Amino acid sequence: MDAPRRPPLPQRPLRVVQIGEGNFLRCFIGWMIETANNAAVMDSAIAVVQPLPEGSIETLRRQDGLYTVILKGLRDGVLQTEITLITAVQASIDPYTQWQEFLALARVPTIRWMVSNTTEAGIVYQQCSMTPHSCPQSFPAKLTMLLYERFNHFHGSTEAGLHILPCELNASNGSTLRRIVLQHAEDWQLSAAFRTWLAESNRFFNTLVDRVVPGYPRDEAQSLEQELGYRDQLMVVGESFHCWIIEDPYNLTLDLCLEKAGLALTRVADLGPYRERKVRILNGAHTATVPAALLAGLATVQQMAEHEVFGPLMRRMLMDEVIPQLTLDQDESRRYAEDVLIRFANPAIRHYLADIALNSVAKFAVRVAPSIAAYQQVHGALPPILSFSLAALIMLYRACATSETVEQPIRDDQQVIETCAAAWRDFSRNGDWVELSRRLVPPAFGDQVPPVGLIEHTARQLAQIERDGIANVARLLLAD
Repeated sequence: MDAPRRPPLPQRPLRVVQIGEGNFLRCFIGWMIETANNAAVMDSAIAVVQPLPEGSIETLRRQDGLYTVILKGLRDGVLQTEITLITAVQASIDPYTQWQEFLALARVPTIRWMVSNTTEAGIVYQQCSMTPHSCPQSFPAKLTMLLYERFNHFHGSTEAGLHILPCELNASNGSTLRRIVLQHAEDWQLSAAFRTWLAESNRFFNTLVDRVVPGYPRDEAQSLEQELGYRDQLMVVGESFHCWIIEDPYNLTLDLCLEKAGLALTRVADLGPYRERKVRILNGAHTATVPAALLAGLATVQQMAEHEVFGPLMRRMLMDEVIPQLTLDQDESRRYAEDVLIRFANPAIRHYLADIALNSVAKFAVRVAPSIAAYQQVHGALPPILSFSLAALIMLYRACATSETVEQPIRDDQQVIETCAAAWRDFSRNGDWVELSRRLVPPAFGDQVPPVGLIEHTARQLAQIERDGIANVARLLLAD
């Protein structure tokens, strides 16, 4: 970091190992620890570990672990900006070139917490051999070896166990990671004593994180650096809103006292309903509304949220079709939805619809299809706006059938693209909307069975969209 000379940074005990050096963890965990340190409710340094062979750890090391977090959010309709220099990072390690330095973290007695964000694909079981002198590819294998080193160094002391808080978006992320780590220990035939210590002295918590982090502010980096007075290749922009929910029914994480610094850390007995709420409301609003907004020519979430048709349509969908079927308190869920809609309208967060549309078919199966099924089960009818969102998704994927350049190229699993392309090519010959729907509605429901009548309903809506245009159909829904 090219910055003016600063006083020596405080030397804090190394308490947190952070697996993942990407934008999200730097803007979420790094910022939280820094905030708690500044509020004198914690005294913790972080060791950041790069999870993949390629990454930005070398840049972080060149900047002495320093980087800038820029948070932007609306407060009473006014855009507020908060700038924080993160000084809590004490070590930056690439385990692929610094394997022994990575293992040395296991021997640091003050380390208490391990957090991670290696993407959903990071918490997967990959069978591999234990190679004590080289770095394994998968995150769970690395973690297993780190814990084995810690077990041996501290002679199996129960006090040496770690609290492990994965921030990946996998359902039951902590439980899944624990199962995979135990599987590696068994595969490698590590001692029964280690496996017992692993299972009983280390705690794996299911967690749910929430903050939109666009990342490096390319469009305004030069002006920001002039304002700050230094050059920062790792500055990261995020929204002011943040939320970290930890499934901790016995309050074992109370010494992670971030809430004492005013941070939004919540402990709950059962994470399931909170995850369902976030997935159905925040992620579901994205996935359900983005296809129609893209077809109408919109580019960003802010444009979608402020659009005269799609903004109100999204609100009605959440309030009338999604929230009434959720198990959490209805008033609390509506307040959460109101916060989400305010966040979507944040002018400082340029969240592109085309990026959200990545892998939309699989996302629809997780985020939207359950709301359609739940509504139909309660009301004995299909939800009008959610059903429209499925027709819009299928219409968006029409682009799979053409080799011509399109404004919104489809980015999805190759099998999904091939399935959609074949169905749309056949439609171009037979013009049968019902047959098209029969082939493309089931993939959007994954392993669930689509509700009775949805295929025929989707066929009618596709024909209407083709005839009247996506925006006009949306207007009719809003007028009902």
